[in-house]
Amino acid sequence: MQSSREIERLLIGTLLVLGLIGGITAYWAVLGSETIVEREDNPRRVEKRASILRGDIVDRNGVVLVASTPGDDIYTAREYLYPSLYSALGYYSFRYGEGGAESAYNAILNGDARSHDLGDFLHESLLHLPREGADIRLSFDLTLQNRVGELMEGYQGAVVALSVPDGAVLALLSSPTYNPNTLDNDWETLIQDEGKPFFNRVLQGNYQPGGSAYTLLIAAALLNNIPLDTPYPNARDSVQLTDVTLECALTPPADTLTLAEAYRYGCPAPFVQLIEQIGLEQVAATFDRFYPDPPITLPGFITEPVAEAIAEVTPEATIEPETAFTLADALGQGKPIFSPIQLAAITAAILNNGNLTQPYTLLATRPPGNAEWISADAPNATISLFAPEIAQQLNDLLRQTTATGNAQSATSPGLVIGGQTALAYSGEGTHVWFTGFVQTGNQTSVAVTVVIENSANYNLAASIGGNVLQAATHAQ
Repeated sequence: MQSSREIERLLIGTLLVLGLIGGITAYWAVLGSETIVEREDNPRRVEKRASILRGDIVDRNGVVLVASTPGDDIYTAREYLYPSLYSALGYYSFRYGEGGAESAYNAILNGDARSHDLGDFLHESLLHLPREGADIRLSFDLTLQNRVGELMEGYQGAVVALSVPDGAVLALLSSPTYNPNTLDNDWETLIQDEGKPFFNRVLQGNYQPGGSAYTLLIAAALLNNIPLDTPYPNARDSVQLTDVTLECALTPPADTLTLAEAYRYGCPAPFVQLIEQIGLEQVAATFDRFYPDPPITLPGFITEPVAEAIAEVTPEATIEPETAFTLADALGQGKPIFSPIQLAAITAAILNNGNLTQPYTLLATRPPGNAEWISADAPNATISLFAPEIAQQLNDLLRQTTATGNAQSATSPGLVIGGQTALAYSGEGTHVWFTGFVQTGNQTSVAVTVVIENSANYNLAASIGGNVLQAATHAQ
């Protein structure tokens, strides 16, 4: 009997030990596997990240722009199909992280943003198959983007096109750029490149507006009830700032010009008289209207490591840390700086009854294994910059400037185009702006901003801008 009881206790103990071992094994095989994976010293964490099948990126018409394919080993290959979109889409690198759209929508593309059901659990944890991310459809238009790429070939600068009134980004190009397909091999060369290809000039470019500030000064005049037919003498005079001489962009027919005429010909002297008439304090208050909070940009498109790597190479002029708002500031040659997307959004506001809309790019998402797209919420918030009556006068003025002023190279037969060209003096160099719009009908329009660095060619900027606007008509 004693022997039987001992055998019985031994058997029970053995079963308990086996049950405990089985329970622990089951836990670590199923429930606790993620805990192991998340340990920094676990190679499976590396394998899991490297094997994620990121979602595709498609343009507004469904054309695939970026795709992932499983590799022969654990690594998933990411393929970028169109060079014109390299600077807009950014990059995904297991070694260097993400940039551009890949960074902004990383959680969606790698599957972190969606809720995981039992099927996902079985797929990833039990079968150990790679995680699949969702596809995204962006507002970029491939045909328009390719045209922008052709027009900017060989130039350093930026182009952005916005749909009006919704603010969708139709095209975005920063030049020079890089090839994300060869990023890992090229990284060290790229971060030392004098052209700074990682620097997204559309979003990060802090440029002096130069004569583009005349649009803000016209708004200041209208906000202070000064009509655009107010005449100003000595309009042809040059304006001497500390180290810059400003002159008319286009020689005017007379020495006395109205404000509207001074704008069309890009003459600074009447605007100096306007500034004296209004006062620098009022002009500064008008400028402040165009710096909303949050700022005009595309959230998430800029990644901190890259931003830090290129922080020393922003192509703006060296600006003295003055506190007072000066005449140079008011004429666009001082402290106030603008990004191309900021000027494009201001131009879009002129077409949108004075209402500023934050630009956006995400149109829809599609979960893995699902044929249906789920529409994304577009930003609805708008900021009123000025009254519709002022917006209409600015609209008319920009159309007159392409018809008879300094942006005539932007015109296109049969299209309603408005725009303005301007020079800004950045340190020892110059850059030239074009910002304008095309009205496409059905209460929709496209606003475009172009900046060419190291150039003083008004016609070049206007021609590129006009060609972009002409190409943009099909995207609406």
